[in-house]
Amino acid sequence: MSDADDADILLPPRQVAVGGRTVTVRELTFAQALDLHAAVQAVLAPLHAHYTDDGIDSDNVTAALAQHPAQALALLAASTGEPPDWLAALGPAEGYLLLVHFVAAHVGFFVTRLELQRQVELSRAKRLASLSASPASSATATPPMH
Repeated sequence: MSDADDADILLPPRQVAVGGRTVTVRELTFAQALDLHAAVQAVLAPLHAHYTDDGIDSDNVTAALAQHPAQALALLAASTGEPPDWLAALGPAEGYLLLVHFVAAHVGFFVTRLELQRQVELSRAKRLASLSASPASSATATPPMH
């Protein structure tokens, strides 16, 4: 069994009929996520305000993607293998239907990244708090020499 087969078992692709063809939506691979890091970060930025311990609502992911249409098309193209120009030419209803399938396949992807960023921020805040709580330098304890 290949890695692609394993991925399809763990994260089955979604198929949706749009634009006169059946489009397969797959979760982004690690390599694709790295290639599209800037696009992913652009979508994540507005999601921070909506992220809670319960995760994120798919409507918030859809709204974040809508705020960044060029990045959304790049992510959709990578996920589906369809050309960005073809995706951009879809009618509004079909484009939204495809976007809904993309979001459903990627909510976990975005939640994982939001949680990792939250953990990094918490760790950084703890480190800064411990640094600011440490005693001042002993330089003031030694009298100046004249």
